[in-house]
Amino acid sequence: MKMKLPTPLFYIGALLLVLLIAAATSRPDEISSPELPPNPTLMTLPANYRETFVVYAAVDRVDNVTRRLYIAPDALAQWMRGAALPDGTQIIIEAYDVRLGLSGTPLRDDAGYFIPTEISGNIHMAEKRSTWELQDLATSSRVGDWNFASFDPVTFESTSENV
Repeated sequence: MKMKLPTPLFYIGALLLVLLIAAATSRPDEISSPELPPNPTLMTLPANYRETFVVYAAVDRVDNVTRRLYIAPDALAQWMRGAALPDGTQIIIEAYDVRLGLSGTPLRDDAGYFIPTEISGNIHMAEKRSTWELQDLATSSRVGDWNFASFDPVTFESTSENV
């Protein structure tokens, strides 16, 4: 039987990650922002993020779920140079069930991370914008310049999941 952490713990972890990144990147030397989508009140999951973004972190959880965190290469490069993440930065989080060995323990890849199998649950995204308005927020989950949304892993359509 698969055991999963309660959904609120996932969001607390994601929120802490975003807060950590925001704290580490809040510098006055912010670099120019990318072009924002035509309707800035909507969050849209980029259809090709798996090809155009990079996996900058893999997070293995004790409940045999592994997460892959994606970010645009230019935003990551700016952050690595010490600049703040620009408006329009999107961080995408996918959660996967993991491959288990005969004894039921997770199998690991050559880098020591759990081996992902099928995507588990919705895809989550955090997006940084200094222009968020109250009506843009799906929930009260906004933290600083960050807003959050969930997307169906098959259709990439926004879901009503409360993040």
